[in-house]
Amino acid sequence: MEGFREDLEVWVPEADREPETHEFDRYQLDPVAYAWEQLGLRPWPGTVEKGQLELCLDIAESVRLQLGGEKATKVFRVEAGNGLGKTYFGAMLVNWFFDAFSPSVTITTAPTRESVEQLLWKDIKAMRPHKLSGRVLPSDAKMIKSANHFAVGKATNDARGSGEERFKGQHPTFQMFVLDEAEGLAKFVFDAVHRMMTGSRVSICLMLANPKTRTSEFFKWKDRAGVASYRLSALDHPNVLNDSHEIPGATDRAWVDGNIDLWCEEVRAASADDYTFSVAWRPGIVYKPNHEFLCAVMGIPPANSSDDTLIPSGRYDAAVLRGRAVVSPSRQVAPLRIGVDVARWGLDSGTVYARCNNVVWRVAKLSQKETDAYVRAIRTEALKLLREGVCLPSLHVRVDAGGGWGSGVIDALKRDEELRRAFKDFRVLEVNNNGRPHTPKSYANLVTEMYADVSESLLGLSVLLPATELGPDLTERKYGWKNVKAVSVKVLEEKDEVRKPNRLGRSPDDGDGFCLAVASDFVFVPALENPVTGAMWAKAGGR
Repeated sequence: MEGFREDLEVWVPEADREPETHEFDRYQLDPVAYAWEQLGLRPWPGTVEKGQLELCLDIAESVRLQLGGEKATKVFRVEAGNGLGKTYFGAMLVNWFFDAFSPSVTITTAPTRESVEQLLWKDIKAMRPHKLSGRVLPSDAKMIKSANHFAVGKATNDARGSGEERFKGQHPTFQMFVLDEAEGLAKFVFDAVHRMMTGSRVSICLMLANPKTRTSEFFKWKDRAGVASYRLSALDHPNVLNDSHEIPGATDRAWVDGNIDLWCEEVRAASADDYTFSVAWRPGIVYKPNHEFLCAVMGIPPANSSDDTLIPSGRYDAAVLRGRAVVSPSRQVAPLRIGVDVARWGLDSGTVYARCNNVVWRVAKLSQKETDAYVRAIRTEALKLLREGVCLPSLHVRVDAGGGWGSGVIDALKRDEELRRAFKDFRVLEVNNNGRPHTPKSYANLVTEMYADVSESLLGLSVLLPATELGPDLTERKYGWKNVKAVSVKVLEEKDEVRKPNRLGRSPDDGDGFCLAVASDFVFVPALENPVTGAMWAKAGGR
């Protein structure tokens, strides 16, 4: 029977349907072989970071796990510099999925119809040999084999708030989504894809963008659970490394050299904060890239200016990168520090973070849970680490006590006999963010000094499986200056300011919990001032 896919505007006449064939099943676990044998293409390998080849292998591994009914990464997010073939790569994978999985549905999208038709689908059609089965519609972004086997490109819009409803509706056996120019896509597209990636035997989502900001929904998916993020940099491309044109149509060394001269500054030493780099063909020189170079060449979204933030985004990114190599805290026993930011009202969430052996991770996220939930999460994590020999019997729990919201957790922890017996050095610290800092000559309050101290600590820390919200919480919270007793000191932006729609639009719960766990012990020892000499000394702390 003839069929009309109303949701995708695909008309499939009976006469145009082609019989399903399974001769391409052998390519399901080998997109690299498909690319070469059917399209004459070779995905390029990475050297420092993963390239197209490694991304293909990771997607193939995801397919293998899904076919076996095992848990697998399904979302592959790619940040790329210019001229690295990200859209061409996406086109290759669309053809692979269309041919290797039968029946399958592939949906591609981009911010505008022109982007859909003139970029991704232009490449899909140009690289596809006529010998391959399926009807390619010459005037539309569509390929069809049958009513339940097709690929289609759709531009997105959210007119009258119904964009997500129009976008969703598919749950086939095999499905693939390609989000091209993904930085320009609205949140409803990501939400719709997230909801649709269930109920299928195999689901793959490929997100592609040349990132220019850290505020897009695409960027927010960077550290989301179940998402594999990749960065394709021209500095790691074979044409650039080998000073060749072995990958036709891609960028080359001359282009990179020109942009180094135009957009980079020679500096004395490397700095993760500034994303500095060196290249083998210009030995002994360290370059500091500007925002244009970061985006166009390295595929790195330019950071917000660090002039008004305490924690540089480059420093945080380096800590996250180190965390990817960490499975769990090492057994070099060290003290355990736990930070607790208790949920207050509305959409606020409570967070519990732990730091041990220079590794930091989120223990729990609790939405306005009762006191017992916090105490259980803390007790369970602390006793497990002690039992496994990961930490010393030294546990300090720092609880945000602002507004009295953490008082129940503080009181319950102080009464916890199991923790008191297990940890010889057991302390529960009642932390008032607006309280007196350890260094009042530099900071207006305790929370400002916490964030400043954490900025230094991040140089040697590994952040394990970071929450999506953590990066913005730490790197986008601004500070200003305040005059205290004729001295200008730094003061961190208030939570109420951060909650505003033009800022983060929410409470920085992950950032506060993280800093409570990570800040050095001395920060929580307030300094007292000698009324005669004005000299500062530290007040001794207790249980």
